[in-house]
Amino acid sequence: MRFRARVPGALIGLGLLAAIALGTRAPFELGSPSRAALRLAWRAHGEAALQCRRPSAEELARLPVHMRREEICERRLPTFRLVVEIDGARALAESVAPSGAAGDRAAVVLRELPLAPGAHELNVTFEPEQGGAAAKRLSRRIHVRPGEVALVMEDPHTRELVVRGP
Repeated sequence: MRFRARVPGALIGLGLLAAIALGTRAPFELGSPSRAALRLAWRAHGEAALQCRRPSAEELARLPVHMRREEICERRLPTFRLVVEIDGARALAESVAPSGAAGDRAAVVLRELPLAPGAHELNVTFEPEQGGAAAKRLSRRIHVRPGEVALVMEDPHTRELVVRGP
């Protein structure tokens, strides 16, 4: 009797397995093959700033004795401004905040913009919103064919923005 109770579950499992196997053979296209793309991918650490303050008596009273400090300091990383212009037209303008639950990890840029095949004037500006660190700028003429991706990334040695790909 136990064998008969397991048959429907086994058949459902086999059916799901067959569906997954067929799904892996289905053709898949990411975007249009007649289009190209501009991909932006890098991490920016920036200069961390410490913001320190003295806790109030009420704050100290709420803490256990072993956790009380004379000064509370928070480490803050900058928010960056990213602007991308393609052929003189603004394609992207946004803030890039530090990652991590407390905003204490590197800001991550990972964007992809559709691009018509052909030659383009590319201008990328990436700078801290509050100043401090030097801005990163890239101005370059690129040429992409259908299906190609031009990658803007940070050179690991010079820390400058560079284009890889076509």
